[in-house]
Amino acid sequence: SPATKISYPVEWRVKLPAGEFNVKPYFSDGEFDASSTTANVYWEGAVKVTGSSEGEGFLELSGHERLRPGR
Repeated sequence: SPATKISYPVEWRVKLPAGEFNVKPYFSDGEFDASSTTANVYWEGAVKVTGSSEGEGFLELSGHERLRPGR
């Protein structure tokens, strides 16, 4: 994120016995800074799944603020 310098792993490649899947967000800017109310900074957004099957989903990533440079 340009605003917080937090890096979120928003693109995934998942390999399962049922097949291989690629997960990518529709929009890369999904960071929410709620640190003033909940002490959390997180990423969330709609994702597209392609590969052995196709679909859509919702991804939420939290806890990455602890990995912020300089913390």
